[in-house]
Amino acid sequence: MGSDRHYREERAAHQVTLGPFEIEKTEVTNAEFAKFVAETNYVTTAEQDLDPQDYPGVPAYLLKAGSMVFAQPPDPVDTNDFRKWWRYVAGANWQHP
Repeated sequence: MGSDRHYREERAAHQVTLGPFEIEKTEVTNAEFAKFVAETNYVTTAEQDLDPQDYPGVPAYLLKAGSMVFAQPPDPVDTNDFRKWWRYVAGANWQHP
């Protein structure tokens, strides 16, 4: 598990042992997830601002919780460069795309 090329909050490649776990037969629907959030006040990692101490030199606006959203490019783009059709939007999440 892990990678030898990793961010500070991630770990290098290492061996792990997993205990027993279950996998549901079907995926969780948006409605089921919304109910879970409402009942538990769960906040995903993606909805939390990042700690500037963990990311020195990163502009403050990129440390705000948000998400990448599709942005229609005006012209054909190099498909090897995802930055041409995605943009970061602070505050974007599963409830507010």
